Amino acid sequence: MEIMSKVICPYCESRIDIEKMLTSEKLKEMQFYLTCPECNKTFSTFAKTKIQVNVSSIEDKIKAEKEVLLFWEQSEIGDEAFKNERINIRKGHIQELKVIKERNDRKE
Repeated sequence: MEIMSKVICPYCESRIDIEKMLTSEKLKEMQFYLTCPECNKTFSTFAKTKIQVNVSSIEDKIKAEKEVLLFWEQSEIGDEAFKNERINIRKGHIQELKVIKERNDRKE
């Protein structure tokens, strides 16, 4: 999870690492209470949770991963270790997707 806005205690104005305090149950409620670890005072919160799920076919995902792989292979980035790591990650994703595609093809 990544919280894009910083959370400040309304009492002592210390920055609160809210990600450590949130649970899925609290997020379901939207309105809940948290206690500041610095001043130990409780305050009211409101959270709006948005979950986005993108769906694509395995074939489309393989095509997209190959395009990203080509980008990294042609990249002129100076950090070869980073570049090679990205290339290996993409190759691994493509291999994993091909296994899933083969399994899907057998089910037809």
